Amino acid sequence: MTLHKWNEDEKSLEPAESVRFEDKKLAERDLQDVVRDAPDVLEEGLFVIAEEYSNWEGAGRRIDLLALDKDGRLVVVELKRTPTGDHMDLQAVRYAAMVSNMTDDQVVQAHRKYLANRNRETDAAGEVRAHLDGASTDARVDSKSPRILLASGGFSRELTTSVLWLNDNGLEIKCVRLDLYQSDKRLYLDSSQVIPIPQAQDYQIRIRDKDKERRAYGKGVEEYTGPDKFYDGIQSAPHQEEVTKLYKWAMKLQADNLCSGFVTTVSKRRDGYGLKLLLPEHDKDPHAYLIAIYYKPAGFLPPGPPQIAVWRRWFDEFAPNSIHRVEEEIGVQIGGGNLVKGPFAEAMLDALFKAHVEAADNIRKRSE
Repeated sequence: MTLHKWNEDEKSLEPAESVRFEDKKLAERDLQDVVRDAPDVLEEGLFVIAEEYSNWEGAGRRIDLLALDKDGRLVVVELKRTPTGDHMDLQAVRYAAMVSNMTDDQVVQAHRKYLANRNRETDAAGEVRAHLDGASTDARVDSKSPRILLASGGFSRELTTSVLWLNDNGLEIKCVRLDLYQSDKRLYLDSSQVIPIPQAQDYQIRIRDKDKERRAYGKGVEEYTGPDKFYDGIQSAPHQEEVTKLYKWAMKLQADNLCSGFVTTVSKRRDGYGLKLLLPEHDKDPHAYLIAIYYKPAGFLPPGPPQIAVWRRWFDEFAPNSIHRVEEEIGVQIGGGNLVKGPFAEAMLDALFKAHVEAADNIRKRSE
């Protein structure tokens, strides 16, 4: 696609000349300077908290830009002016791992240093808080699984293949192509998202999560309507008291109209029994559920405590504001069926209960 200048006087279009960054003697630092002050060119709602960030021992490299997205999630931004973006994917993955345990205080400290280096006398904590207050989720920094945003003059097939594979396996990487044009001695920067394709982004995420769910259950799993078969096996469960506690908790969800029913699963691969807690009926998916409970009765090996599986796709859809609190209580990130082992504290069950309250409220509002 070619960028054109609209000549209103002559009612004509004049094609702008496509130029390379190196032809205009623009270094990657020049690109970083302009993108830093106009991050929306990469993604709407992006808030830069630091540049050239490096706060770990034994690492000489630095993150070009560290940002928060509109939902308060940490974003590692790497920039290149080359037409291939060589190796930036692997570099960014390494950086994402290094910042995945950043706390809110560390984010504020990084932003304070960033402002000081730019001689800006503003309240770092206030700026971060103002951005988080406008987020669509809880007003906390989400650093457990940072997103990655790669921006370059182009991307090689090797890199795009790598990114697509990483995205299919749980990472979230976006590729934005940057094109430079010149017209009347003025330079224009155009940006376009190439991975994932914008029109299919939401669909691809749903398909990816659904595929994870399918692989998690796999073949050889029998399903039964209702909780009866799940309950029958509790008497021979090694952790009978804990499983009974979870079963009664699930029954309370149904009594409070926060659960429309149950599906019991029995794995032929000797993985045990499962109980899906179906959300109230809605038009998205009649089998949607935030969590599932698993245990192994007598005869299923190896033995172990009961577990709860948490499903990100449905939390994102129906209970996004509960994600941070639930993750704090369960101690792991909510993903495509992540398993949390017991024992289960009351605070954890309370967080999951309130997540079901939020989901039920959202479903009710959508049906009104």
